[in-house]
Amino acid sequence: MAQNTWSIPLDKLANAIGERIDMVARMATYEVFKSVVDKGPIDTGQFNANWFVRKGTYETDFKEGQTNESFSYAQVAKALELKPGTIVFLTNSTPYGIPLEYGYSYKSNAQKESEGWPRSRSDSRPAPGGMIRLTLAEWNQHVNKAIEASKSKSLG
Repeated sequence: MAQNTWSIPLDKLANAIGERIDMVARMATYEVFKSVVDKGPIDTGQFNANWFVRKGTYETDFKEGQTNESFSYAQVAKALELKPGTIVFLTNSTPYGIPLEYGYSYKSNAQKESEGWPRSRSDSRPAPGGMIRLTLAEWNQHVNKAIEASKSKSLG
């Protein structure tokens, strides 16, 4: 009777598949977080520079005066370092974040400017489709992108 042999020992194959699954989870999380930050509608940087990535808890502080958008992208890159099963949060505690997500504010432009609100990148609604809601609708695209990127890693 012929004996079936594997070119890769099963334990190595199982470990490699587990590593690939972990990689896909990290990369998909990164892509989702980056997409949310990329969709920020503000031209002054303060909103876009207040995205924080935290493991196991969320950031509640608003860092007033924070305008370096590269800070948020450095925060997003933390997703690539996550261990399997880590609970992670992407948060933005600017006081105008929720109105921006839903594309409106009950305040006039003059009131917003007097309170330090940044101006939007367009003259229309700040983020009519949202940042988070649009990204969630794109979830499958981000996961598929991560799966495709993981295929370049060999299983042996």
